[in-house]
Amino acid sequence: MRIISGKFRGKKLTKFNQKGIKPTTDKIRESVFNIIISYLKINGKNGENQFEGFNILDVFAGTGALGLEAISRGAKNVTFIEKSRDNLRVLYKNVDHLKVNENVKIIKRSIRKVKKIEEKFDLIFIDPPYQMNLIIKKTLKKILDFKIIKKKTLIVLEHSNKKKIPIPKDFEIIKEKYYGNSGLTLVKLK
Repeated sequence: MRIISGKFRGKKLTKFNQKGIKPTTDKIRESVFNIIISYLKINGKNGENQFEGFNILDVFAGTGALGLEAISRGAKNVTFIEKSRDNLRVLYKNVDHLKVNENVKIIKRSIRKVKKIEEKFDLIFIDPPYQMNLIIKKTLKKILDFKIIKKKTLIVLEHSNKKKIPIPKDFEIIKEKYYGNSGLTLVKLK
């Protein structure tokens, strides 16, 4: 697992090797960012400033690969939400390895137990374990209740492709793409 593009391009990240954990592969991560860049019509040499000034939320952060890729591509800040101690250990290692502590905020609990988030986000990643696809709808509703979504905020959902994921009526699907067992769905507020 490595950073695909930007100022940390090629840097290896610590992987998490535990049964039932499926970090986003380099191939899928690259596809995610290509889809986002295409949709948002972003330009930038070698990926370094593609997300300049972006404030990003990474829910079910795991190893932090999605948010750290965004920092490599110029994101200003990333807030990670992760509850697993094992995942947090890997996430902290990866943040320290890239020396991006000043760009990162880590909330060490389940999204269900988060009471409030102050800032608004330009891009949100939601990537729960595949057996928890149904939590995506609850997470989207919680994010809506927090009032942290800007009018143009893009939300990227990574999920199992085996079941259709329920999307609350407040959101519209922009794009769906499938890779093997993985599905990507991009949504925004209606």
